[in-house]
Amino acid sequence: MDPIVLSVPDTHGLYYLMSMQDAWTDVFASPGKRVTGTDKADFAIVGPHWKGTLPGGVEEIKSPTDLVWVIGRTQVNGKGDVAAVIKIQDQYKLTPLSRLSKTPASRTAAPSRTPAAAPAAPAARVDLKTTPAEQVAKMDARTFFTRFAELLPGNPPTKDDAPMVEKMKKLGIVAGQPFDPSKLDAPTLEGINEAPKATQDAMVAAAKGTGGAEIRNGWTFHLDLGRYGINYGKRAFVAWLGLGPDAPEDEIQMSTRLDAGGKPLDGANKYVLHFDNGKAPPSDAFWSVTLYNDKKQLTANPIERYAIGDREKPTVSPDGSLDIYIQNVNPGGGKESNWLPAPKGSFNLILRVYWPKSDVLAGRWTPPAVRPAT
Repeated sequence: MDPIVLSVPDTHGLYYLMSMQDAWTDVFASPGKRVTGTDKADFAIVGPHWKGTLPGGVEEIKSPTDLVWVIGRTQVNGKGDVAAVIKIQDQYKLTPLSRLSKTPASRTAAPSRTPAAAPAAPAARVDLKTTPAEQVAKMDARTFFTRFAELLPGNPPTKDDAPMVEKMKKLGIVAGQPFDPSKLDAPTLEGINEAPKATQDAMVAAAKGTGGAEIRNGWTFHLDLGRYGINYGKRAFVAWLGLGPDAPEDEIQMSTRLDAGGKPLDGANKYVLHFDNGKAPPSDAFWSVTLYNDKKQLTANPIERYAIGDREKPTVSPDGSLDIYIQNVNPGGGKESNWLPAPKGSFNLILRVYWPKSDVLAGRWTPPAVRPAT
C-alpha cells in the first residue's frame, strides 16, 4: 500500500502528540514534543510489506500492519488559546506518498515504491454508519472469523502470537481464507457459535469492574495500556471500555466513580479534590481532570468547563495547596476558577497525566481521594 505522509508544522514549543497504533491497537510510534520535538516535520508511515525510497527530509515510521490509527493531541492553554491551536491543527496533513512529490515543495526526488504484498480488505464492505461495537455485536461466528481472516494478510500477527495462530489454524481460521465452520465437529462448532456472546459478556463484566487494575484512594489505575502483547483479555477489555489509549510514557489515566467513603459520586453532593503543596500530578506536559456523566459523555454546564487542570491556572492557596471544587452549583466566593461543574445525577472522573514523570509511571504517585466538601 502507498505510504501516508503525516506533515506537522512548527508548534514553537507547544506540546503535541501523534500516537500511532497498529491494527491490534498497540502503540508503535509517538511523534511529538516528547520524542521528535516541535519543529516542522514530515513522517512517512509505511506498512510491513513496503519497500522504496523516501524523498529527502521525510522520516520513515514503520508500521507492523497496513491499518494504522493516528490519534492527535495538541495542548490548549485555556479558552483564549483555542483559536491559535486550531490554526496549528489546520496544518496537520495526511498525504499519500505518491501525491506528495506532485505538491509544491522543495523535494525533487520522486519516490520509488513496491506495492504491498497484501491488499486491504474490500472497502465496499465497510459500514461507516454503524458503530464498530454494534457491527461486531451483530456478527455470527462465520461472519466474524471470515472478516478476521481477510484482514490478517495485511495486518500480520507478531511472532509472540504464533501459538495462538496455530490454535486458530486447527479451527480453520487461516489468513486470507473464508472461515468454513461446516468442517468442524459438533462440539467444536457449538463452542465457536457460543464464543461471540460469551466473550462480549466477559468484556462487559470486566468493564463494570476494574479489569484487574489496582485501586488506590478510590482511583482505578492502569499503568500498562497501549501495548498488550499476548494479553488478549486486557486488549479486549480496553477496546470495550475506551479504545485507543496512548502509550504509558505519553499518558497515564486514572478514573474514579467513588468518593473517599466509597459512595458513588453524585451531583446532589459537593466534593473537593485537594492536592497538598508539591503533590499535584507530576508531568512534563500537563494534567487534567475531566468529568463525564453516567453515559460517558461530557455534560453541559453554565461556564462550558468540562475539565480542569494546570492549563486553566486554577487559584493556588497561600500554603501552595490546590483545591478543585466538584459540584453542581457555582461555589462562589472567588472559587469559580477552581470549579469543575457536575451534573445533577451520577458522574465519574478521569485524571489524565500527559508525559508523566517517573513517579507516575512507576506507580509511586497516587492522587488524593475525592472528599465530600465540608
